Amino acid sequence: SVVRGRPVLRLEPRQASAAGPRAELVYLHGGGYLFPMSDRQWATLAWLAETTGANLTVPAYGLAPEHQVDAALALLDEVMDGVHRAASAPRERNLSHPRSRVVVAGNSAGGGLALAHAIRSRDRGGPAADALVLFFPWVEASMTNPAAKALEPRDVTLRCVTLAAAARC
Repeated sequence: SVVRGRPVLRLEPRQASAAGPRAELVYLHGGGYLFPMSDRQWATLAWLAETTGANLTVPAYGLAPEHQVDAALALLDEVMDGVHRAASAPRERNLSHPRSRVVVAGNSAGGGLALAHAIRSRDRGGPAADALVLFFPWVEASMTNPAAKALEPRDVTLRCVTLAAAARC
């Protein structure tokens, strides 16, 4: 589907449970807000689908510098409204679980975006996800925390100067 002009993928498990899905999972990809989903992230999605049996919703939020965080958060507002409706839809065969859980997962920049959206939803009194699953969330985009530089030698892929440049975008 398309939401606010952005593609939103909806993936359902091959082997659907007779009771219906136990979770609706929204996945936000990493990539420094600059890059689309990588092969590794698609592999993570495949693993999540296989191991959880959840329905997956994957919004392709707009990337910097052409798009800004406010547009991504507005997209997530609308996507999450749809996910909450899907989670609350009647499930004929499973009366003991009348509602699917809503889970938001994010990797790196997607984890930071998931957390920002959760805080924004809380502050606005909007519906909350039942759980957040954050894989190495990028939560301090300014990269001014001195501890980040101290940890840099242990990170095999990311550098503070590169992340700070991505944040400026």
